[in-house]
Amino acid sequence: MTFDPSDMPEFEGQDNKNIPDREIKMGNYVERMFGLIDESDAFICFQGGTGTLSEWATVWLMSHLYFGNHKPIILYGAFWFNVMKVINENFFIGEKEQQVYRVVTNEEELVAALDEFELELSDRCGLSARAE
Repeated sequence: MTFDPSDMPEFEGQDNKNIPDREIKMGNYVERMFGLIDESDAFICFQGGTGTLSEWATVWLMSHLYFGNHKPIILYGAFWFNVMKVINENFFIGEKEQQVYRVVTNEEELVAALDEFELELSDRCGLSARAE
């Protein structure tokens, strides 16, 4: 999803080498963020700037509010261990908020975390797990 940030001179823009399968143009950042959230099956958060922080915090909050029907959050990179340690030590973070994300540091851990979330979803919904 993209938007035309004519009134946002600090917006980073889009990498022309990243060619999307489908492009949905939105009117502003907030519409774009909620469109991405709506269209996504899972969230993989990499190191980024304030936009990444905003998007990650929003999906984490929504996972808390819709716990049980939430979408998986994968935090990719070892730096997330320290980020989450600081947050858990300084904010009121409950057990449910800690269950909705996994920190991974490589592709193998990423795939394993997605598989784990899929099994959790299958259990919650009473579905059989996917075939291996």
